Amino acid sequence: MEQFAAGFGSYERLCSLAETANSTVFLIRQQKRLYVEKIIEKASMNYEGYKELIHLRHPNIADVYQVLENEKEVYVFQQYIYGRTLAEMLLQKGLFSMEEMLDYTIQICDAIAFLHKQNPPLIHRDIKPSNIMYTEHKEIKLVDLGTIRSFKDHAPKDTVCLGTPEYAAPEQFGYAQTDNRSDIYAIGILCYQFLTGKEIIKGRSLAEQIAENRETIPKIFSRVLLRCCAFDPKNRFASMPQLLMELRRIQLIYKRKGGTLWGRILYATPGFRTDTLWKQIIAVFGYLLMALWFLLMIATPGHTPLGIFNRYFVPLIFWALATNFLDIWQYIPFFQKNIGTRILLIILFFVFDFMISVWFLVL
Repeated sequence: MEQFAAGFGSYERLCSLAETANSTVFLIRQQKRLYVEKIIEKASMNYEGYKELIHLRHPNIADVYQVLENEKEVYVFQQYIYGRTLAEMLLQKGLFSMEEMLDYTIQICDAIAFLHKQNPPLIHRDIKPSNIMYTEHKEIKLVDLGTIRSFKDHAPKDTVCLGTPEYAAPEQFGYAQTDNRSDIYAIGILCYQFLTGKEIIKGRSLAEQIAENRETIPKIFSRVLLRCCAFDPKNRFASMPQLLMELRRIQLIYKRKGGTLWGRILYATPGFRTDTLWKQIIAVFGYLLMALWFLLMIATPGHTPLGIFNRYFVPLIFWALATNFLDIWQYIPFFQKNIGTRILLIILFFVFDFMISVWFLVL
């Protein structure tokens, strides 16, 4: 075994793990510990992301310890992960169950959300099964992170278009700058592949492809896929935490209700979509007040068309807006802003409804 010395310290190369047209990966040993050494040709421009990760640590991201470079090559020293890639697991199993898909995807999204929280945000741009390891401890680890880039305000598009075409969002092909929603698009493609064992066929309707795989893609999840993979980034989930919340809601249904009809009802019912006790208590009181309101309105004389609309339909509209029932916020332009804007609009709607109600009482 040949001995080497570099800025990383003295180490020995044990064997070659992988080789591509512009990189070679070695398993190395230093002071009885195993690491990975990746040698990348500088001309490939596929290494800048590693520099961003040297001082960042997350349980679902392989640690990067040092990045050295000379005129022609870049040497990346990172954590050795013992396990299999999700691509290898897919090849062996064909597809994953809904429970497995949710478990893996939530861990992936948690790691990506961590990258997006950095200042400036870090965009992955190459999320795919071969870049994700499943360890002996049943943990997900993101590896091969050279395509990461910092989000730049006001940049019209990426300087260099990187990423795997099958998982790349439309804007990665030069239409616009990639941002957090580009990674959300890739997550949608990933989930589709996890559940079907197939790659999405570009140029064909995603809704049709989901319909063709309804045996393995539950209806409760098809809406999530369609939103992740919307062509226009504005129609995708606005952030990774928002997608994470949706995935955890669905995971809760499958863990406790087995994807049953009752579980789906709870998933769609505001206040019971999570296991948060205080939300459930508020929901019970809220539904009791709504029931009392409708009973009082039924007992009150006068049923003009406008009166009926104000008494019964306006409270339901207010309830839907306040609770984001069936993701109604994504269909209302102003509600796609920040949470302060949403609260202000809900309050204004409530005040307007109150004034209309008083007017009806005076009449």
